[in-house]
Amino acid sequence: GWRRLPAGSGLRRRLPMPLTDEHTVIPVIPRHNLQDRLRKRQPPAGLPTLLYFPGCATGYLTPNLGLATITVLEKLGFAAIVPHAWACCGAVTQGSGDRQSYNVLEEKNLAIIRERRTDLDLVVTSCATCGYTLKHYPLPESVKVMDITEFLYEQRSGCCSSTNRSPAISCSSQR
Repeated sequence: GWRRLPAGSGLRRRLPMPLTDEHTVIPVIPRHNLQDRLRKRQPPAGLPTLLYFPGCATGYLTPNLGLATITVLEKLGFAAIVPHAWACCGAVTQGSGDRQSYNVLEEKNLAIIRERRTDLDLVVTSCATCGYTLKHYPLPESVKVMDITEFLYEQRSGCCSSTNRSPAISCSSQR
């Protein structure tokens, strides 16, 4: 069937045809999503806690990226809390003009942010689209949203001003 699709049309690249060729862009959906993999996991005790927002793509398509992000955060001395009730950030619904659905998703996520008590008023995400969207929520004044790359840069620089703590990576390791 799929071999009859015109090779130059782009359709082959957009259909999930695992192991057919190197041009397929839609990944195979893993058997276990991020929440499945985190079900029995307990964040390490004694570390400052923050919220981790993986986003839909990380949660369902690339859960290993989410696990790797959590591992990096833990190695830096932070415990990532990943509430099971996180909803989609709403970027797609907002972009498609469905403001009502976007508002529902936004409110679900804001309720989690307001109700969660973590040591740091910080939400870290590994999805740039989600980060952009979350930063435009009407967040409580003390809450900051950061992309993982921003967070890592601040740790490297030793200027984690929202926590007034020393950096997890010593400045002497900077080049």
